[in-house]
Amino acid sequence: MKTRNLILCAFALASLSSCTATTQCSDYSYSEYKTASIPAPVIYSIPQIAELNVSETRITYTERLNIRVKDYNNSQIDIVAQGEKEVVIGNAIKQHNCDVLVQPIVDIASDKDGFLVVTVSGYPATYKNFRNYTSDDEWIMKLHDTDADTKEKKQAPLVIKEK
Repeated sequence: MKTRNLILCAFALASLSSCTATTQCSDYSYSEYKTASIPAPVIYSIPQIAELNVSETRITYTERLNIRVKDYNNSQIDIVAQGEKEVVIGNAIKQHNCDVLVQPIVDIASDKDGFLVVTVSGYPATYKNFRNYTSDDEWIMKLHDTDADTKEKKQAPLVIKEK
């Protein structure tokens, strides 16, 4: 009798503590604001410098995804949305025939039907005039240096060109 009660208590304790409840999402929203979306190059030998032709007009691209928010729990939907964000940015770049979006803003939200809608806006830019790094470009490399004491980014010198 004591063994049976002990087994029942152990089973009840295990069933109460081993499972976690997942909750379904009914709505989702995400916004991202960056100063630039240009990845830093990996330097193996001589760095390459590329100038950009940046449009003065900000573009906007919206895509409704075939992803229902309610089909995922809270922890899953963020992972799915982050993965799809990169795809939509790529589609925006293709549609506007550019190489990169400068200062992209990404908004992800669910529409009235519960599907994810991703909107990307930014300044389309194309690369031009690739060349090797020279000593005149030293200030560019210093942008990525950090001060060991403050851990803050160093600022590049302000260059003003007269027209």
